[in-house]
Amino acid sequence: MLREVVSPKGNRMTFTYRRDGSPIIISDVITDLWIYDPSGSQSIFPPQDPERGKSFIVQHPVYPEKIPADEGLEITFSVTMI
Repeated sequence: MLREVVSPKGNRMTFTYRRDGSPIIISDVITDLWIYDPSGSQSIFPPQDPERGKSFIVQHPVYPEKIPADEGLEITFSVTMI
């Protein structure tokens, strides 16, 4: 993440961040592979299992918090969850 920007004249801008929440993303993906035999029989792989195809992702998002600059200028950010 970007921490600081210094201009050629020596002016500085520093960036601060904050973590907020740990959302969990649940994906329920089902993939079936059907195998057909020339004899006319068919089978499914993998077998039907109610627990297959589930994945969980835990994220730890980071949001910009503020950017103070020389001469008292400061930009602040807020996060609005909808």
